[in-house]
Amino acid sequence: AFSVEHGESKKMMSIQTLSYACLRKLTQIVRAQKSVLIGITHIQANPSPYGGGFNEYGGNAWKYFASTRLQCLSSSEYPKDGDKQGRESKFKILKSAIGPGTGEALFYIKYGQGYYKEKDIFNLAVELGLVEMKGSWIQYNGNKVQGEENFIQYLKDNPVESKSLEATIRTLTGIGEPLK
Repeated sequence: AFSVEHGESKKMMSIQTLSYACLRKLTQIVRAQKSVLIGITHIQANPSPYGGGFNEYGGNAWKYFASTRLQCLSSSEYPKDGDKQGRESKFKILKSAIGPGTGEALFYIKYGQGYYKEKDIFNLAVELGLVEMKGSWIQYNGNKVQGEENFIQYLKDNPVESKSLEATIRTLTGIGEPLK
C-alpha cells in the first residue's frame, strides 16, 4: 500500500484505489488537451493448482475509464529472417467507444520510428485491390516498383501519392478523415 495525499487527509491507499484516483484526475486533463492516454496492464496466468484462468493487475478502473480496450494476442519481430526491423503485433478489440469490441487489428511498429503507417497503407491497399501485384512487381497509378520495401519507400518519397492512397482506403472502409 502507498501513502499519498488525497484531498485534505493523508491515508493509506491500495494500488487499485490509487490507480482509480489517478485516472479520475487524468481523464479530465486528457480530454481537455485532446490527447490519448495509453495504459498497459499486466495479465498473469493463475498459478493455482485448481485452475482459474488469468488475473489482471491494476484494478478495474482501467476497464471503466478506457474508451477503447485492446488485448495483445501475439507479437513477433519482422522480417522473420535477416535484420530485424520492427514488430508485428496482433490485437483483439475488447471494447470500443461505440460499443462492444469485435474483430482484430494488426499493427506494425518500426524500430526507431514508431507506428509504421506506410506498411499499414501498403497492406490495406493490397487487401482492397488498390495496387496491382504481379510477382514481386507492384503497380499503382501508372508507377511500377519492385518489392514491398521499395513501394513503401515510394510512399515515403511521394507524400501526395501516399495521402491519396490513404484517402481512398479511408473512403472504401468508411473510416473517415485522419485525426489532425
